[in-house]
Amino acid sequence: METVQHHLAADETAPVALRQWLTEAVGLDQLRFRRPEPIGRSRDIWIVSGRDGAGEVIEFVSRRETGRGTFSGTTFTLRREAAILACLEGTAVPVPRVRAVAEDGDVILIDLVPGTASFEFDDDAVRARTVESFLATIARLHEIDPAVLDGVVEQPATAADHALIDLRHHQAAFQEFGAGEAALQRAFDWLHRSVPAQVQRTSVLQGDTGPGNFLHLAAEVTGLIDWETSHIGDPMDDLAWMWFRKCFLRGDEDVVDWYARYARLSGLHVDHDVVCFYRVLVLVRAAVATIVRRAHNPGVEDPKPARMCALVDAVLRDPYGRGGVSDALPPIMDADGRRRLEKVAP
Repeated sequence: METVQHHLAADETAPVALRQWLTEAVGLDQLRFRRPEPIGRSRDIWIVSGRDGAGEVIEFVSRRETGRGTFSGTTFTLRREAAILACLEGTAVPVPRVRAVAEDGDVILIDLVPGTASFEFDDDAVRARTVESFLATIARLHEIDPAVLDGVVEQPATAADHALIDLRHHQAAFQEFGAGEAALQRAFDWLHRSVPAQVQRTSVLQGDTGPGNFLHLAAEVTGLIDWETSHIGDPMDDLAWMWFRKCFLRGDEDVVDWYARYARLSGLHVDHDVVCFYRVLVLVRAAVATIVRRAHNPGVEDPKPARMCALVDAVLRDPYGRGGVSDALPPIMDADGRRRLEKVAP
């Protein structure tokens, strides 16, 4: 779960092995390495520039596995992400082009996409147009034939598979790195019992989608970034990620308005209970990610695993947001607190 901002810090010296590999991978001279501004970084990221044979300056983004991040030792490898991006190149959604993958899969090189991941706006009209562009991009993503990822990610064969395939990957990481967390074990049990019985559409999902994980310029989306947890599933899963990145991480409260606009653009009904199911799964994924990172950084004090497990415990007290439980996670609703999600339809 990481975001690349194009506001660069001072130049730094890249590891020698990385510099050598990149020199061979892209055939550029005068390589320079600059750090992007980190936000929730789970990989080691560099912006790489150099001159080609014609003297033109070309820029890329290098992403390197450190062995200490939130996905280290899990299914969600850089090689997998690169394969997904390669499959999506040339489709209806803009993604960074993959230029090279290291032999061991621990480093990938992708194009530097123009734009910013910042979601702070001085102009409300620009913000509104940017949101519309983002939601239209996600609606187009959800219309892409999932067969585009054949051989890269598993395709669901049943309605339950739309949730269970990805759930099992996160559960495997939990069992490997943190099976002692009782709240997460209860959550996995609940998720297995509560899998939605129907799916409106089988779609390619970005995973971890929302503010911070798309780039935009002049109110238009220039690229969707951070595809580590992409998979084939139910579009309502991506809508739950929008809640996480917009409401949970940013404190915004108008996600229902986004859902209404998504419904209009996609032609899908936004199902309250299904989004709430995936909200539980999103919080579980986030909790597992913090536990994986803790396991790879022994001796480093990190309050996030305990905090995320407490949130999982809270959402399980009233997972569908209907019981009025005082110490449960607040239900999904719009800013005025009255119009509930179940009223949203295309």
